[in-house]
Amino acid sequence: MNIKQTSCKLIVVGLGLSIGLTCFGVGQAPKANAMSSKTAAKLIHYADNYLGTPYQFGVSTATTDYFDCSSFTMRVYKKYGYELPRTAREQARVGRLIAKPQLKEGDLVFFRVPSRGSFIGHVGIYAGKGKMLNAYGAGGVKLTRLDSGYWKAHYVTARRLGS
Repeated sequence: MNIKQTSCKLIVVGLGLSIGLTCFGVGQAPKANAMSSKTAAKLIHYADNYLGTPYQFGVSTATTDYFDCSSFTMRVYKKYGYELPRTAREQARVGRLIAKPQLKEGDLVFFRVPSRGSFIGHVGIYAGKGKMLNAYGAGGVKLTRLDSGYWKAHYVTARRLGS
């Protein structure tokens, strides 16, 4: 048997093993439990503790003296066992896609920031009743209406953590 035939057979066996093990759940990322409404209410209450914390773009995730939008969501969700990536753009790839009319407390909501390009550049936590908790600009962490001019115009998507 030549090297080319051996290589092909190894690739086929490796692919077969990979597919087979995945079917049994080996090698898959663990699925997070869906967030209960009780946990979501606790998460929102915890996030409220940071109202007024100053905003600083690109701040270290190790501090709670300042937040940017994604360090804020990382901090809040981590308290409840959810690990989020560092940026809003990366966080927009986590969880399950949710249509805006289906929003529930604890969902992540995402926005374009035109000054930074056409991609997602801001994240907040849906707090219910058309409002979100988020960190930006003067006043830092605040409760903001989703249907206000800027946020309504730049809304992109929402994600729900868990299954």
